[in-house]
Amino acid sequence: KNSIESSTDPFVSGLMERAQTAALEKMSSPQPGHRAAPAPGPGRAGKIKPHTVCLDFKGQLESLVTKMGSAGPHFVRCIKPNPEKLPDRCHRSTVVEQLRSGGVIEALHVQRAGYPCRMLHKSCWKENLCLIFKSEERQRYESMPLEPRLSAALTQLGKELKWEVKNPVFAIGKTTVFFKMSAYETIEGMKVAMLSTAAKTVQSAWRRHILHGIYVMIRARVISL
Repeated sequence: KNSIESSTDPFVSGLMERAQTAALEKMSSPQPGHRAAPAPGPGRAGKIKPHTVCLDFKGQLESLVTKMGSAGPHFVRCIKPNPEKLPDRCHRSTVVEQLRSGGVIEALHVQRAGYPCRMLHKSCWKENLCLIFKSEERQRYESMPLEPRLSAALTQLGKELKWEVKNPVFAIGKTTVFFKMSAYETIEGMKVAMLSTAAKTVQSAWRRHILHGIYVMIRARVISL
């Protein structure tokens, strides 16, 4: 083979060139039954990704996350009331165990340790503190700006109720007042008691007015007789 390739005879050299040309043409020509890969079109880089189950799941998951982000979903945690699944029967230990396993009780403990109750500045004053204080104190507080008014009123209320200074039960933000559960329940209880007293006063005045009218009518008829 080496002697043929190194030959200087024109005839032998021509045969070698034709053989090399035929070999190159055979290598470059497509084989029967073999499809060439399509050239990437405009705007398409690399190979086309195959359609798989993983891609379907990813697309469905992204669609679900988009819908949940645009909506306001509410998640309902179901509790089995009793092992027998019978109506109108609550098995206390079973329910508590499910709540503990689901982390509901721990979440409530963490919430109570923080400031779970929140009210806007205006609502806190008009719907709660304004009803608790007497008229003289209320007029004195209403002459102050809203945020200092809330701070002074809550501080005074804390002194009267002997709230702990080292462990504050309220915090005043820019637009919201934050309460711990104990302080919120105390303020709500005082508000309910004040409203109850006011309701009883109005009811007693109305009943007195009705009975006085009945008395005047009976007296007038007796005198006419």
